[in-house]
Amino acid sequence: MPDFLRIERAQLQSWADRVSAASEFPRLVRRLILETGTEVVGLSFPAGEGVAAGDWDGSIRSGAATKFIPGGLSVWELSVRKDVGTKADEDYEKRTATPDGSPTAEATYVAAALRPWTKRATWARDRTKEGRWAEVRALGLDDIEMWLEDAPVTSAWFADLLELGPFGMRAVDTWWRRWAGATSPPLPHQVLLAGRENLVESLKTILSEPASVTTIAAPSIEEIEAFLAAFAISLPEEDGGVVARMAFVDQVSTGVPSKVPAGR
Repeated sequence: MPDFLRIERAQLQSWADRVSAASEFPRLVRRLILETGTEVVGLSFPAGEGVAAGDWDGSIRSGAATKFIPGGLSVWELSVRKDVGTKADEDYEKRTATPDGSPTAEATYVAAALRPWTKRATWARDRTKEGRWAEVRALGLDDIEMWLEDAPVTSAWFADLLELGPFGMRAVDTWWRRWAGATSPPLPHQVLLAGRENLVESLKTILSEPASVTTIAAPSIEEIEAFLAAFAISLPEEDGGVVARMAFVDQVSTGVPSKVPAGR
């Protein structure tokens, strides 16, 4: 990832101090999972007003393990509190069952904090030994920073959230929100897809196949971007999290990995 797209540790820590971080941290983790995960199903990470539900902060079933995502069922508790160890203990003690009632001994418990957590490895090892869960993991600020390094689209989205600028690359849903918001009320994405059902199905087929270069012709680049953004937004997360993996790139120097679908 280019240095100018990298989110620094200090920027993450500063964001954690914002009031909005408590409800938006789950959205950040959800996007990281969708962008970097493999065979992810059953994803649930309520964000915004959804965090008030009082249930697990998140849960996933993944058909394959990745660097930060356990294979199988994993249940997550997230925190932006500075007393990270105390919060981790509180969350752990109150969670004695999985969201779907499956055995806890078959699930991985993940505690993720957007704060420095120097003793996280010891905490996770001691909790794993208790045997309540198949494994207990702990992620701290440094782990989230490293995870972002593997997620260029999420990094672009987060950089825009922090008003750092798009740097020649913008997450597709960020682009759409600004473009559609130019009208009042905002333009529904369905308008861009009306009458283009065959093209939509063709794109779905292309996305299900090995990576390749696809050319789309239109009177303007903006029209292509608007259509692709509407297409991505229309797809449910269980279709691969296309929104979390798609970005519009307008500077070759951005150096985005080839796996990222680009709008230009």
